[in-house]
Parts: sequence; C-alpha cells; structure tokens
Amino acid sequence: MTVTVPTLPAPTPAAPKDTVAAPTPGTRALLAGGVLAGPLFLATVVVQQAVRDGVDARSQPMSLLSLGEAGWIQIVNFLLCGVLAIGSAFGIRRLLRGRPAGTWGPILVAAYGAALVWGGVFVTDPASGFPAGTPQGAPDPSTWSWHGTLHAFAAPAMGLALVGVCLVFSRRFLRLRRPG
Repeated sequence: MTVTVPTLPAPTPAAPKDTVAAPTPGTRALLAGGVLAGPLFLATVVVQQAVRDGVDARSQPMSLLSLGEAGWIQIVNFLLCGVLAIGSAFGIRRLLRGRPAGTWGPILVAAYGAALVWGGVFVTDPASGFPAGTPQGAPDPSTWSWHGTLHAFAAPAMGLALVGVCLVFSRRFLRLRRPG
C-alpha cells in the first residue's frame, strides 16, 4: 500500500531586508537639499518664463534665460540646484553605503548635479530670437562660442545621469520587492 503525502508549495522567498539606520541631522539636511533642488529649479524657470520679456517657453530652451540683464538669476539657479543635487548625493551615499544603489546611485546623482553646475558656469549662446534682436532659429554650430559649445554638453549629461539614477534605483526597489 502506498501512502501519498500532500506537499505544500515552496514558500516564496522573503524580500531581502535592507534596514537603514536613522539618518543624522546632517544627512537629513543633505537629502532635503536634493528634494528641494528639482522643484526650486522648475519654479525658478517657470516664473522667469512668465515675467521676462521676449521669452517663449514653447520654442526656446530654458538655458536662454541665462542671457540678458536678468540672466544671472538662471545662472544662480543652475549653480544652486547643482550644488543641492551634489550634496544630496553625499546624503544618499551616507544612507545607502554597502546597500543596493549605495554606490552608483550617489555617483549618478552627483553627475546630474555637476552637469547643472556645468550649465551655469558655461553660459549658452543667444538663439531662437532671445535676447531681443537675436535671429530666430538655432545658430550655425560653426558660430558657437567656446562657452556655448561647452554648455551644449550639460543637458545630455543631465539626461543620461537621470536615466541612470532611475535604472539604479529601479533595480534596488525590485531587489527589495518594493515598488518604489
């Protein structure tokens, strides 16, 4: 006589534990700077686009706001938000050291911040009718200034860094089985 013993399905492995110690006040401040950087940058751009003469948000890149008499506002915006992002990278590193996303996450956030600073240090060239008197359309690349040429690398670097940040943290959340 054969006895069949029912078997239970194999248990699903539990999500890996990733307990993080409570951040110190300094780390909290660095992380808060990162939280503020994006909204501050966007709000500063939107306000400038609304109040500055000759700005057309539909056809002009936001970098053009760094030109003209009030251009210093956008330059400071690039620099300040870049420094806040770099600071947040240090906070992320402190919090996640030795854990998933603890290496590449901060590196890529810092790269994003550095690209923002780069965009503020190397000011773009006039284009698309801004400032007033500038011909419409994109200028011929052969006429770009050295700083305008260097500025052109900022946006792609920011974009690539942010894509990398999303991928690194998506992988972290998948490994921890947290939707993020």
